Amino acid sequence: MDDFSSPGMTNTYGLHPSQPNYIKPGKRPLSSMSPTVVLRGGKLWAVLGASGGPRIITATVQTLLGILAYGRSAVDAVRHPRLHHQLLPNHVASEHQQLYDGSWVNTSTYIDEDLRHRGHQVENSRHLGYCNLVMLTQENGELHAVSDKRKAGGAAGY
Repeated sequence: MDDFSSPGMTNTYGLHPSQPNYIKPGKRPLSSMSPTVVLRGGKLWAVLGASGGPRIITATVQTLLGILAYGRSAVDAVRHPRLHHQLLPNHVASEHQQLYDGSWVNTSTYIDEDLRHRGHQVENSRHLGYCNLVMLTQENGELHAVSDKRKAGGAAGY
């Protein structure tokens, strides 16, 4: 029910209410679900998705861009620090948190300072979406499944 808006109340993720998304019989709530299937040459190459309310989309896109634009491995793309901005509240959430395996993921000080220099209000944050990814290698069709260590769980692909 948290995906619906309630008059005068922000939800768990700080999203402000919107009248078209108020609870009414027969309505479906706004959702950030974005299961993503990536094809290369018409063949399945990757499947990914995330949990985390409005942070689902940014977690999924940043993970996919990590692979496609920056050439990161599946593990590195999922583990990479994230940023999130949802307009209201008007700040950039910059990731700084300890993962379930005991390691830390932190956005670089350089990025935080550059965003501040550009006029953004930057706040250290945790829980910027939890992305899981399964990729096939083009060479031999091997599966690489990665479970985000920001949340408990394990990786599997079939």
